[in-house]
Amino acid sequence: MASLKAALSAVAFCACAVSASSAVAGTVSLGSFTFNSDQFGDTLSQSDGGTYAAANWVNIVASDPGSPAYLTGANFDTGIANIGLTGPVSYTIGYNTPITNNSGADIGVVTARFSFGDAVTLTINGITKTYGPDPDPAISTGVSIPYYYAPSPLLQPADLWVTLIDLNDFSVAGGASINSLVVTGSPELDLIRVAGLIPSSSPSETPLPAALPLFASGLGALGLFGWRRKKRAAALAA
Repeated sequence: MASLKAALSAVAFCACAVSASSAVAGTVSLGSFTFNSDQFGDTLSQSDGGTYAAANWVNIVASDPGSPAYLTGANFDTGIANIGLTGPVSYTIGYNTPITNNSGADIGVVTARFSFGDAVTLTINGITKTYGPDPDPAISTGVSIPYYYAPSPLLQPADLWVTLIDLNDFSVAGGASINSLVVTGSPELDLIRVAGLIPSSSPSETPLPAALPLFASGLGALGLFGWRRKKRAAALAA
C-alpha cells in the first residue's frame, strides 16, 4: 500500500507540473486570445487634444480614466466610444515594447459592441488600411463586460470582439518591429485596446510537451508497481 501511495503521489506531482506550466507570466487572456501584457500601449496622442475622449470614455467604474489610460494599460477596463461620430479624430498609440512581425497575426484590435460593429482604420509604417464593417473581420471573444459610458450613470453590457492584424499587410518585414500606430474609426466605433498578440509559435502556447516526460515517468512508476504486485501474487500462488 505504501508503494501504491508513493506511485500515486508521483503521478499527482507530475499532473501538477503540467497544470503549473500552462500558467504563463506576461500574458493577458481574452476568451481564446492571448496578448502580450507589455504591448498594450504606453503613450497616447489625440489629434483633438483629448476633447472627444473626455466626453465619450467607457470604463468599468463610473469615472473618467484620463489619458493615456483610455487606450493603454494591460487590461480591457477602459476605452473610447462612438469614435468618428462627431467627426474624424485619430489616436496615436506608442509602445515601449515594440511589436514584432512574427508568423500569423501580430496585433489584436479589441472593440466593444453595444449593438453592432463598425470599421476600424489603422495606419502603420505609413500604410493605411480599413477593416470592416462589411465584410466583418472581427471575431467574438465570448466575453461580455458592462461599462459605464460617459456621461450615463448606468452600466451597459458590451460584447468584446477582436480584429486580427498581420503586420505583413503593412509591408513590415518579417522580424522587424513597430513602436507606434495610428487608429481612427467610422461612426460609433467603440475602441477598447490595440495590443500585441503572443505569437502562435511561442512556447507560452505550447507548454505541455516540456512537462510530458515528467508525467510519463509518473505513469511508469505506477505501471512498475502494478507489475511487481502481480509478480508477487504469482509467486505466492505457486
